[in-house]
Parts: sequence; structure tokens; C-alpha cells
Amino acid sequence: MSVEAEWPADYFISIHCNANDNTTYNGTEVYVYALNTEASVLGKSILQYVTQTVGTKANGVVANPSLYILRKTEMTSCLVELAYITNYEDNYLLINDQYSFAYGIYLGILNFFGYATK
Repeated sequence: MSVEAEWPADYFISIHCNANDNTTYNGTEVYVYALNTEASVLGKSILQYVTQTVGTKANGVVANPSLYILRKTEMTSCLVELAYITNYEDNYLLINDQYSFAYGIYLGILNFFGYATK
């Protein structure tokens, strides 16, 4: 069963924190089912504004069709990895500046829909 069948929506944004055994890994990335799609345009906009607002490194928009949530969601969807909880600087931001992450996502969505953002 798809997510859309259970919850009728036009867009789905899944928000996560990343982790890695290598504590030097840091930054923000967005996963989509496929590149050159509406989802990748949305993901690029969110990535741009999160990294500008928070100051994390932009790791790009990456296609990952093996992720269950992207594979099973029929509406435009992206999975946002805000930052790495295993990296000291990223984790500090995740704990102390949650508003900026949310605001960056918000600005990215506004930009995606063509609304002017500052």
C-alpha cells in the first residue's frame, strides 16, 4: 500500500538526522526517488535554503530509489537529512538551532512554489 492511498496529499517531506561511524562526515543532503523530477527540484530548493539559513555544508540532492518511503510514496516526495548527529558541529546545530532548520525548509518550500523569499 502506498502512503498516498492512506493519506491524500500532493507533497511529502520526510525529515531526518543522519549518522555515520566516521565523525568527520557532516552537512545536509536530500534524497529523492529520481533526479530531474519535480521532487528533485523541491529537494534542491530545500537544500539551498537549509544550508543558507543554518550554515551546514550542502551535500547535494541524491537519487535513492531503494529507500522505502521514496519508493512507496506516490506523491512528490523527498527525504531531508538535516545534519549528522555523529558530527560535533552538526549535532550542536541540531540541538541548539532547530528553528533555523525548520525555517530553511519553509523558505525552500516557498521558493519551490514561486514565492519570493529573503
